[in-house]
Amino acid sequence: GVPSLGRTGTSKGFSRCPEVYLVRDLQTALTATLRYCPVLATEPEGRLAAIVDFTFNLGAGRLQTSTLRRRVNQRDWPTAATELRRWIYGGSKVLPGLIARREAAIRLLTSPRQTRQALALQGALK
Repeated sequence: GVPSLGRTGTSKGFSRCPEVYLVRDLQTALTATLRYCPVLATEPEGRLAAIVDFTFNLGAGRLQTSTLRRRVNQRDWPTAATELRRWIYGGSKVLPGLIARREAAIRLLTSPRQTRQALALQGALK
């Protein structure tokens, strides 16, 4: 088989340092999130973390064209949470792992000051 980095990417000979790729991908997601949702630069860390997770998981293109982006930029957090709950499908099937991931992100979004607890929960979902 082809060595995996624990995400959608694969590598040949790079499996010794997957953290380097993870950090790079997170930085890319953070940069894109702040480009498309600049209001998050002044919001609590938890809100930023929730949307960075979305961007990391689905890509900047999905964030850019989403209603979620519009709701975040309007600072309409309850409706943004509703939008996050729509992104639970993989291959047209509801995936329990995505439900759990989105609910963890919603906790970050709606209770942004409790970031350590929610981030710990997200770490447990891996």
